[in-house]
Amino acid sequence: MYGLSMADAFASKDRGCLECLFLLFLSAVTVCQGKSWDTVISGEIGKTVILPCSLTAVLKERQEPVVIYWQTKNEDVVHEFSKGKEDLQHLGEAYKNRTRIFLDQLEKGNFSLQIAPVRHTDDNVYICYFNDGRGPMSNPCTVKLEVTASFTDPSINLGPCWKSEEQVERNVSCISNGGYPKPQVHWTIQNGETLVHPQGQTNVTQDPDSGLYIIDSQVTVNFTEGLTISCSIENQKTGENKTLSLRGCLITAPPGFPIDILVGVAAIVIVLVIAGVSVWIKVFSKRNPDASQLNAVSEDQQSSFTVEVQELEKKGNEERLPLKKRE
Repeated sequence: MYGLSMADAFASKDRGCLECLFLLFLSAVTVCQGKSWDTVISGEIGKTVILPCSLTAVLKERQEPVVIYWQTKNEDVVHEFSKGKEDLQHLGEAYKNRTRIFLDQLEKGNFSLQIAPVRHTDDNVYICYFNDGRGPMSNPCTVKLEVTASFTDPSINLGPCWKSEEQVERNVSCISNGGYPKPQVHWTIQNGETLVHPQGQTNVTQDPDSGLYIIDSQVTVNFTEGLTISCSIENQKTGENKTLSLRGCLITAPPGFPIDILVGVAAIVIVLVIAGVSVWIKVFSKRNPDASQLNAVSEDQQSSFTVEVQELEKKGNEERLPLKKRE
């Protein structure tokens, strides 16, 4: 884009142009050989990251011819500054409205690039090109961005089991999510002095929008009381290793346990509760005779009131009888 064509170089006898061609050729050879990066930066998905780049200070009066050009190794345009201002017309679609350089720092030689928010697709090598109008395009910085995200603490789903001296085969699952890139899952089973590292069957799914991974790993274990099982989620990019250990399991009735026994036990408990309530009521009545008398009085009053109401209803009916005969 900013280089000198071979035809122009050969047509010119100017030694500077030949030097430009040599530098251009050398740059192309370097790219073909896979030029390494100067710096490795880690950026977390959803956060802000700055790709550092600095050079000798640029005089303020010379900013007009200055060109600063950031691109990926795939030649996607990430950011561009030319003719004294930012030129965002040629930006790759994935980087629009997400990148910036620090304009007030250019004269100090700070060409750093900011990307926000970081996406999983930003994992790439970024190259900065610079030209101040006095020579060929130079490459002061090449930065490798490693995109990461932390996984949640794992959870182990064991399900119910029972106390038994015999081994019981069970499927155990370990779940974690929200991380990037794809992690390593490690299982460890300890039974006394014996350590086993079984190879689990891991199902990995990736959210199409965020790019974050969901991990569901399963392993079959011959479970006995006192056995300890551990699941570790290792993110090699961040160096995180999150582990959860579980000893034993939930105790419940084993399969084939007679259901009649359980029903009988429940019935006995209910009978005992009812009997206890009845005894308490009798004891309370003996200790509080006034309460019994009050109950008796209230019952007599209620009976008397009921008789009076019935007599009034009978009298009213008798008074209405002639009226019915007149009709």
